[in-house]
Amino acid sequence: MILNLGLALLLMVIGYLMPQLVQAASADHWLISDTTKRSQAEVSLSADGQLSYQVWHAGKLIVEPSQLGLATNLGDLSTGLTLNATSHENIKQKYTLIAGPKKKHSFTANQLNLTFSKGALYLDLTVRAMKTGIAFRYGVRSNTADYTQVGINNEYTTFNTPTNSHYWYMPYNVSHEAPEQTAANWQDIQAAHLQYPLLYQAQNGIYNLISEAALVPNYVGSELQLGQQSDQFQLNLSQEQTDTIIAKLPMQTPWRFITSGSAKTITGTMMADDLGYKRKLKKTKWIKPGIAAWTWLNGDATNDLATYKRYIDLAAKMHWQYVILDEGWQPENTTSTTPKYQGYYSWTTALLKYAKQKKIGLIAWLDSNDLQDANYRQTLLAELTRMGFKGIKPDFFDSQNQATMQLYDNLNQLAAQHKLVIDYHGTNQPTGEQRTYPNILSKEAVFGAEQYVYHSDLTTAQHNVMISFMRGALGPVDYTPLLSFNNFPTTHPFTITQMLALPVLYQSGLQTMADKPQIYLKQPIKTLYKGLPASWDDSKTLEASVGQYVTIARRKRTTWYVAGITDPKRQAKVKLTFLKAGNYQAEIFQDDATGTKVQRKTKQVTRKTQLKLPLKEHGGFVVKLVKSE
Repeated sequence: MILNLGLALLLMVIGYLMPQLVQAASADHWLISDTTKRSQAEVSLSADGQLSYQVWHAGKLIVEPSQLGLATNLGDLSTGLTLNATSHENIKQKYTLIAGPKKKHSFTANQLNLTFSKGALYLDLTVRAMKTGIAFRYGVRSNTADYTQVGINNEYTTFNTPTNSHYWYMPYNVSHEAPEQTAANWQDIQAAHLQYPLLYQAQNGIYNLISEAALVPNYVGSELQLGQQSDQFQLNLSQEQTDTIIAKLPMQTPWRFITSGSAKTITGTMMADDLGYKRKLKKTKWIKPGIAAWTWLNGDATNDLATYKRYIDLAAKMHWQYVILDEGWQPENTTSTTPKYQGYYSWTTALLKYAKQKKIGLIAWLDSNDLQDANYRQTLLAELTRMGFKGIKPDFFDSQNQATMQLYDNLNQLAAQHKLVIDYHGTNQPTGEQRTYPNILSKEAVFGAEQYVYHSDLTTAQHNVMISFMRGALGPVDYTPLLSFNNFPTTHPFTITQMLALPVLYQSGLQTMADKPQIYLKQPIKTLYKGLPASWDDSKTLEASVGQYVTIARRKRTTWYVAGITDPKRQAKVKLTFLKAGNYQAEIFQDDATGTKVQRKTKQVTRKTQLKLPLKEHGGFVVKLVKSE
């Protein structure tokens, strides 16, 4: 009786497990690892043709089994799929960034190419394993000549994060100017829709950053939303896209990527650029990264000749390259509603002449709503070039829909054709486009210094630190730093030297200096900012603790700049092992006792030196290292 009962129980267990064993046995699995074996992904196809994936870093699970697939007007490409072909590639790329954290960069990757079929369509899934993360994207092709385009209704991509992960996120905002928030677990996240990037730390200690790269004009941008199950994030196509995405076949989506590793890995990642399309411009010598003087944020006039001349004089004295003419530099159109701004003031020609004499380039702010008409757009950019402008600052896009992606692409090409650099505002986060179109010097998409006026309670030292771990990890940041407390009527959320450090800490090919001329012409500010680079040959993260502090070193030729900021009071320990042999003069800029003035001192150092710098709460520092003769 006991034997029969045991046999019966065994048969019951086998019967319970059998469906799972059969499913596992009938499923197909493909593993891909980077060349160092640190990043690994597995793609699985279930018995009923559903795709899923999971990701490990350093042997630790960072994305649990998650869904893949697309919904199209020609069929649902998330189920009923059949394997058609597989292949592997070894990727080795070298590229140069005219404006970026590193001038020359290279990477290697292993790539898995999977093709599945269903009905008249092929679904291509490309998975790329890199040292610091995993990326994947979809492609759609037709296996018949009957279909030349496809409608994309939805994307089923999910990111199932490990239970009890800690999250840093930004609620979705059409201008991508949201402050980050933190949640000790998924249930505590206080927003249904999130903008990129999402940062989380699993209980295994690995930090992970999720975003997208290589946006294309036949698709849309995306966001994340809380999924239907705990710890899940669902990729959601642009909420500004109100109709079906129509794409010509064959087509590819942008990359979805996860950068993984330590806190230093996150601040130093270049995955968005690595995944970006190769450069499309053949002639680029005219592209000049630089520092720009700007009137708008500090309250000085934007429609006055004398004011702009003062800022041109400032730029010339500081060996900066640009002055931005912001909203108000053109008269408003009084005869019709479109375009909003039209024509020029009587003094515009004189201003351009003065800027040319001083060898300062002028950048024209433009309302993107005035750029919707293709003919007007072409005419305007050609006219600005003839007049002598060197760049444009288009603003208020506030969308990631397909029409906006197409507008971006056309603007990038037109601006390059007319030799105009671009500083995008009111825009989405960087997705590697500065590699493709190096005339894109910077993008806003950050809760930056203009928020000192509108949300001074949210512009904190901790927020400034977090930018390096989130928004700054994706590409150039036009934070438009100030260097005074004039925009803080009652509070000082961080010290003056923390503000001083930001133009070095945040990489931007167009670094917009937002304060008044007299601020920059004072010592010791002038000593540091005169001739400050806006592009770098190399960058290294020296110290990093998420939400606490960050220290980054950047090199231009043989001169190094080291910038650090902190939320808590601490001592920075800066090892100078990145220097070459020989003696260097270190100019050290720190807070005074009040945190309202900058102090400067000098010291002789070598690569064996460790600088121990006491930092005030909410403070910062900058060190300039010049090779001694």
